[in-house]
This record gives sequence, structure tokens and C-alpha cells, in this order.
Amino acid sequence: MELNGRRHDLLRLRPAAWPGVVEKHDTLQVVPLLRDWIAQGRPVMRRRRLPDEAQDCIAAAIALPAGAGPRRVGFTVPADAVLSAARPPSLSEVAHAAPAAWADTVRDLLAAGHRYGAPPRVFGSLMWQAITGLDYLAPASDLDLLWMPGDIRGLTALLDAIAAVAGRLAPPLDGEIEFRTGEAVHWSELRAAIAHGTNGVIAKSLDAVRLLRFADLGMSRAA
Repeated sequence: MELNGRRHDLLRLRPAAWPGVVEKHDTLQVVPLLRDWIAQGRPVMRRRRLPDEAQDCIAAAIALPAGAGPRRVGFTVPADAVLSAARPPSLSEVAHAAPAAWADTVRDLLAAGHRYGAPPRVFGSLMWQAITGLDYLAPASDLDLLWMPGDIRGLTALLDAIAAVAGRLAPPLDGEIEFRTGEAVHWSELRAAIAHGTNGVIAKSLDAVRLLRFADLGMSRAA
């Protein structure tokens, strides 16, 4: 597989590659449910590469349900270990796994995504519970969303719509706006920067966390 891609991509590894990956990483060797994870063909999630990790490998992670070990285990895999890659599922695809108390929030977020041409995708506990069938969600769980607006001219309106929903008691709303450049910015930090006239935000990509100007993200200050 090519090394290009984006954070939060879901990767499925070749079954034959798993033994080498596990042998290389002590942190994986102590995960009790890893054998079943591999047998079920469950995916791993692509993450940002750390400075001390090899440039020719792909940085990945799995999140574990409560009581199954560390909440998140990071590791690297060779590029040729990856069988397929996909973007995280849309909120509409995994809404069936959300708690009933989230129903109004999910409905309004889906409506906002439709209105502004940015259907939200899910990359946190709700996603892992939906695709594995394991218990990830707790009463205090966040709803982690990834928004990829096709037209940044309506970005301020989209951010205002997200903020209106985030003002509710449940669930806490987390997540990022991902730009065509591949960088992603926390939605509330981006909204605050636009509102305050700041010409820079902290952005994350596959290999860096850095301060970028709005122009670097392909947007003007008056998005």
C-alpha cells in the first residue's frame, strides 16, 4: 500500500503480517483480546507518526474497550502489511449503536451535515463499538466526529451549527474539521480563531502538529 492517506483511516492488515507486527511491539503482546481481534479481521486506525518512528512504516493504533487493557495501543506496520484502507464510517452508518439519549443530537448533526455538504464521520468510541460489537461507550463518552466540508465558503455556518448542538448536556461533542490539504483542526478551536480574527490555528496531519495560517488550509479569514 502507498504511504499516503489520512489520520483516522481504517486499515485492514494481511493476516500473514500480524505475527511480525506483534513480535515487534511489546505493547501488543500483552493485549488479551488481540488474538480474537486478528481472527475477526478487525481494522486498525491510522494515526500521526511520532518523530522516533520509521518513515517507511505506517503508524497505527487500536482502541480497547474498558477493562481490556490500555485504552489505546499504538504501533507501526510495514506498508505492504496493509490489505485495504477506508475512511471512518459516517455517522448515519453507525447511528444504530448510539445510546438512545443521543438520538436528538445525532439527528441534528446529520441534518447540519446535509445542510452544509459535510456529512460527519465517526472515529471514537461510537465507531469502535459499532464495528466490533464490543462495549466502548460509557455514560461520559464523547461523540468524536470528523467533518470534511466540500466548500469552505460555508464553514462558519457549519461551525455555528455544530456549536449549537454541542451546547447540550449529552454527549460531549469532540472532533475535527479536515481540509483537502490533509490537515485537521479541532472544530471549536477553528471557530474561536475565526471569531477572534486570528490568522492561525494548530493543525494535525499524518506526520506533524503545527501552527498554520488559514491560507495554508485553503481558506480565507472570512470563511
